[in-house]
Amino acid sequence: MAGEEPLRPRLEGNARLGTERSIGMTEAWVPVWQGMDGSGQPERVVYGDLRFMADDQENQEGNLGLGYRSLTPSNDAVWGVHGWFDRRMSDNGGKFNQITIGGEWFSPKYELRGNIYAPLSDAHEFITDSGRDPYLAGSQILVDPVGRAVEQPLKGIDLELGYTIPAFTDTFDSIRVYGGGYRFWADDAQDVTGWRTRIAADITSDFQIGARFQKDDERGSQSFLEATIRFPFGMKSSFKEKGIRARLDESPERDIDIVTGNEVTTPGDSTPVVNAETGTVQRVLYVDNTAAGGGAGTLENPYNTILAAETALQPYDIVYIARGDGTTTGYTTGFLLNQTGARLIGSGDDFIYDNGFFNAPAGSASNGAVLRAATSAPKVTNVAGG
Repeated sequence: MAGEEPLRPRLEGNARLGTERSIGMTEAWVPVWQGMDGSGQPERVVYGDLRFMADDQENQEGNLGLGYRSLTPSNDAVWGVHGWFDRRMSDNGGKFNQITIGGEWFSPKYELRGNIYAPLSDAHEFITDSGRDPYLAGSQILVDPVGRAVEQPLKGIDLELGYTIPAFTDTFDSIRVYGGGYRFWADDAQDVTGWRTRIAADITSDFQIGARFQKDDERGSQSFLEATIRFPFGMKSSFKEKGIRARLDESPERDIDIVTGNEVTTPGDSTPVVNAETGTVQRVLYVDNTAAGGGAGTLENPYNTILAAETALQPYDIVYIARGDGTTTGYTTGFLLNQTGARLIGSGDDFIYDNGFFNAPAGSASNGAVLRAATSAPKVTNVAGG
């Protein structure tokens, strides 16, 4: 038909610089079918929308959508519906699928939109801590075992009200402000309830800038500055030129993520290593002649004489003698290993974790790990000659 100005396909690139994370998104918006009015102008459209998102925290998501929009009979508003299949790969290794259904209504000044999110995937269990090499603390050898948690996709809803600011028409193609709320929930996860606001300014129909802020109890506050470029240039309808008809080829607004909640099932709390022979917690006594008198034999508060350690010695204890001040002060009595399975280690040798001598939770200790690296050896003598 002569004079037809159909809606045209386009690509969009969106960058969001945030306080908690930064996001990049690409989008392809394609009209599949258009219905024209008597003047050759589009008044209805069926469109497809394909998106891909990635952030700097190793989350990735893809969205495949199909939507319908139409002018109202009075040609003074646009209404629409859209449906999506979403797939997310989270930084925890989870892969989640979701269905999203949305509705929207636009007038020249006001707009209202909402979305419903329905997960299709089960929860994903993941490791929260890969474990750390054993380490010394107090009079024990400790390990941090592997912790586990569950990432649960949440069902949810969001609503948003927008207003087109009539000012700045000489500077912008359009400028709009929005406010709304959201709630996401699941049986085995904390609810996520919050609010968000944003501003979007189309400098031209090809270039948009904006800012966003949202806050909820679970994820806290997040702010973004963003920019969108649409190309080829001139493919998106201009609101300044077309008015309400330009809303027929808007990009639908929806949550950029499949929202998930994490619940710890097995915390990776510090656990003392046990002696392989006795099955009881391994005890380590420390001696350092630079320590104050009256010490407890712990790493933080050592004995200052080897006689104090010998007096406190029990079966299968380990005694570690530090170099101290490099003199024989407090080290002149010799040391008698008179308890079964007891061991004596000087600071001149590496203090090594030995899987044959110790037991720890599976996957939480490394055989051969150096608990304390060798330095200079202590000077231990036996003045009495015993």
